[in-house]
Amino acid sequence: MILNEAKNIIDITNSSSIFNAKDFPSGYSDSSTYNKNWYKYQNHWYYFKDLITEDEVTSELLGSYVAKYLDLPTVNYQIAKLNGSYGLISEDLEVGKNIFKDFYFWRRRYTNFYEFLININQDFGDLLTLQFFKIALLNIYLDQKDFNTGSLLFKKVDNDLKLLGVLDFEKAMITRQSKLKLYSKLYTSNRFFSNQLEDIPYVLKDFPEFRKEIKKILNLDVLAFLNKIEQDYGIKMTSYLKNNCIDNEKIIKKEICNYVI
Repeated sequence: MILNEAKNIIDITNSSSIFNAKDFPSGYSDSSTYNKNWYKYQNHWYYFKDLITEDEVTSELLGSYVAKYLDLPTVNYQIAKLNGSYGLISEDLEVGKNIFKDFYFWRRRYTNFYEFLININQDFGDLLTLQFFKIALLNIYLDQKDFNTGSLLFKKVDNDLKLLGVLDFEKAMITRQSKLKLYSKLYTSNRFFSNQLEDIPYVLKDFPEFRKEIKKILNLDVLAFLNKIEQDYGIKMTSYLKNNCIDNEKIIKKEICNYVI
């Protein structure tokens, strides 16, 4: 994949960057390593990801497309150039302040995904419960290996919690050029909940309406998504990567069916 041949490349080489969290409107992070990746372009803040491999680029783009397919808020990527390096930029999702940054400290109160969803439903209602179920499906489908504190953004609205975005998909294993059958258990590969796939049958007993989301994942066609990405961004993926994605998707869907059908 050659990003410099893509269409509509944004050059942020001369854009101003920040190195201190207090300079950023919402003060997202205290990490200078993280903050120096923010750039102000045409009066908007963008985060630049310098992605090296075809796997990483495809993972990020595919992850955002699948998130949108599941009606989850997520980033809108554009291909960008910075000092001769090519990568992806996404506009800041954080509107105003009151950003909830402590999801993982909060999540550690729960030992399993089912218990977590039940408590989310009691505390925040049906919408956030459904969104977390979709997030679990997204991670299972992508076989996400790097789902950490920066992968979810929330905003506190009074006593409610609003999901601003799901992001950071570069370690999705569905696109990797190594077969998923090498991994013994798909559902232990991410850090959201290690038992989320095992817990889905229990979740469906309490929330049977969620079964339609599983059908939606099982109906997903990864090749159609990859072709759409190529068309939208003007890039070309190798046939090896596409075939690998198709093979890995079959493995993932079979694993899901083993638990829920």
